[in-house]
Amino acid sequence: MFDAILSRLAHSIDARFRLVVVAVFALGTLVSLVSAWYDAGSAADESYDRLLQSAAVQFLDSAVVLDDEPQLVPPVSAFDTLGIAADDRFYYAVRKGNGTLMTGYDDLPVASPPVMVRRALGESALTRPYRGQNVRFLTVARALGNGEHAARLTVTVGQTLLAREAMRRHLFLRAAPGALVLSLLGFMATLRAARLAVRPLARLSAMIEAREPGDLKRIDMAGPRETEGLVKAINGLVSRVEARLGTMQFFARLTAHQLRTPLTALGAQLDLLGNEVTESRQLGRIARLKDRLTELNRLIHQLLGHAMIAYRGETALLAPLDLGELVRQAAIDLIEEAGAFHCELAVDLPEAPLMVKGDAVMLREAVMNLIHNAMTHGGPGVIRITGTQAEGRVVLGIADRGPGISPAQWPRAVQPFALKRQAQLGAGLGLSIAHETARAHGGVLSFGRDGDGAFQVRLDLPGGEA
Repeated sequence: MFDAILSRLAHSIDARFRLVVVAVFALGTLVSLVSAWYDAGSAADESYDRLLQSAAVQFLDSAVVLDDEPQLVPPVSAFDTLGIAADDRFYYAVRKGNGTLMTGYDDLPVASPPVMVRRALGESALTRPYRGQNVRFLTVARALGNGEHAARLTVTVGQTLLAREAMRRHLFLRAAPGALVLSLLGFMATLRAARLAVRPLARLSAMIEAREPGDLKRIDMAGPRETEGLVKAINGLVSRVEARLGTMQFFARLTAHQLRTPLTALGAQLDLLGNEVTESRQLGRIARLKDRLTELNRLIHQLLGHAMIAYRGETALLAPLDLGELVRQAAIDLIEEAGAFHCELAVDLPEAPLMVKGDAVMLREAVMNLIHNAMTHGGPGVIRITGTQAEGRVVLGIADRGPGISPAQWPRAVQPFALKRQAQLGAGLGLSIAHETARAHGGVLSFGRDGDGAFQVRLDLPGGEA
């Protein structure tokens, strides 16, 4: 059972809030009750101390000086005053200034030395065990007469605590129910307020749960300011999911269409291969099959690369890196393939690092695709790779001697499968991969001509710190 409670507390904000509220109000109630108990005791002590004071003053008022000696007959009125607490025992002692007992109990403890004030009171009180019971003692002093013949009297009056304890309990029992009721009302009001506060969240949860899996409409719910941010965030997430699903659906349709053509061609080539009777014609068919497989492999690689760029574009952590070093390594990896296309890679990069803040995997994929596009569509010749850094920007240029893309087609060239300059497969994704990579890095992919008039693709990225 204890484990179940802990599990609920760990997974429920409501349960944790209730626990905190219970703890706070329990502590508050306890503090209120303790305070009420001490306040009741203080009130009872003050009331019965005044009775002791009154009785002591009556003793002093009955004292007279005869022949320079103080004389005192215990007053009945003082006993009547002390007798108000019918169940309590009381004690008294009257002493001269030299400590000689005039009347009363000789063993009464004297409260701390009283203040000597003419015709006024100087009293102090203390509680001490006396004859098997706790007794409250109060001492009052007064000077009788004037001048050097003035006599000093000290009166100590004591009373057991039964009446004041009864009064304390009575006062406490009158105050405690009110404190408990107020605490209970506060507790219930707090829980009710908390329930009202989270009601918009419950309503929002119910609205989301009631939707069909494919329902990606924005949430339109009126609520307090505190939930506006949450609704806005959910709507933003829904919009991103909708955009991502739309891209995936569009990409899936295009991928199915693009793969259908090479797979159909491969099937046709295999059928024709079975009909060839001469070895030379069979070898020609096999060569064409190998070309088709190579092109299909390139297309699949680009499809996977595009999917990877779409995912990493929103999740990758960008870090400072040297784009120049990344380009040099990509060029080295493509030297053998460039030879197959009768192309030469001329890397013309500055010695200083071309620092950008980016994702190495995405940038390498973009650079590899741009160079491969130049080899595929630029024809035999030199592919010139340049890099510059100025005004906080790093620009990578890849130029070839092919016909290039006409300016009217530049906006469409970065869309998947929107443009094919030749019959080769894979021509419709390389630029899209580079475009998505540039956008994920806060950059742009553009087209133009270099100083020699060669068609050039430019990857323009924000610079980063070394």
